[in-house]
Amino acid sequence: MAKIAPFPPTCSLDYHSLLLPLSKAHDALARCDEKFIPSFLETLIQQEARASIKEQERGRKEKEMRVKQAIEWAISQKSYPLSFFCKLHRIIKKEGEEVGKVRTGQNWVGEEGSPIEDAWFIPPKASLLPRHLADWMHFSKEKKEDPLLQIALLFAQLLILHPFMDGNGRLARIFIPVFLWKRKVISHPFLFMSEYFMNNRLRYNQKLFGIPEKGGWEEWIIFFLEGVAERSLQIKKSPY
Repeated sequence: MAKIAPFPPTCSLDYHSLLLPLSKAHDALARCDEKFIPSFLETLIQQEARASIKEQERGRKEKEMRVKQAIEWAISQKSYPLSFFCKLHRIIKKEGEEVGKVRTGQNWVGEEGSPIEDAWFIPPKASLLPRHLADWMHFSKEKKEDPLLQIALLFAQLLILHPFMDGNGRLARIFIPVFLWKRKVISHPFLFMSEYFMNNRLRYNQKLFGIPEKGGWEEWIIFFLEGVAERSLQIKKSPY
């Protein structure tokens, strides 16, 4: 079961190691934003909905539609209290155990259908979530940190906590463009990261779920920032 360190870890980060990847990510994102055509956003939303669903999942088309609806709803909201995430979860899942509610039971991360004994990662006990979610929500509202650094930390911690029984990954990935748009880093919420995470799934799991045991926040942040730069370049080169 995951050990949860104090959050955010900003006081212990090696900022020197993050300066170059942070600069590259900002530069790539700014160049993409400068040339972004708003009419292309609908296409990117559809692409994200497809990329966020595994090929073998049952009801793939319906789940893609739910993700698309969730993205469109999230963009329409002015703020993101805990109720925002509960509503977002209800749109994504619609049915299942504890939909739209912070979990009261134990979940785990692993191959679909695998038992907890074979899990890659076991999130903290449900009884610890209220305190840790309060810390997370507080940090999400701060404007002291660089927004790209902040969303890298928020994304990772949300998945470490895994506050809902299922659907946490889709929810967290939707939050990336919404957060950056609200913070005015980008003029439209176009930075969807599912394709990058899915294409680098092994590194993603190792760096993300290794944080509670090994630390390694800097390694995760660099991986995340490299993804921001890569996706920005791909979007910029798209035929729109």
